[in-house]
Amino acid sequence: DTLCNDCLEMRLTNPGGINIETGLMVYPNPASDEITIYINGEVSEGAILSILNINGDQLASVNVISSNLTFSVSDYPTGIYLVRLSVGQTNAATTIAKFIVK
Repeated sequence: DTLCNDCLEMRLTNPGGINIETGLMVYPNPASDEITIYINGEVSEGAILSILNINGDQLASVNVISSNLTFSVSDYPTGIYLVRLSVGQTNAATTIAKFIVK
């Protein structure tokens, strides 16, 4: 059973502070109004979730306090965006997922 059929799920490649089983699901994808980000797995204290444009510019950032977060993307221009889950100031452990705004 899956959470949704139009999710994009990415798995962690560098576990340095995030559990190796941690993954991100972003849905709906593509989106036009808002996205929900589901963090699958255990996340260390101090984890930060950021939304970046394709150039790497940070558009939003929040401290992770829940495994489900919702962001409005209605003001974002059509394009490709990234969700980054990171731990620590050096971002030694990072998980990245991609989503599209249409």
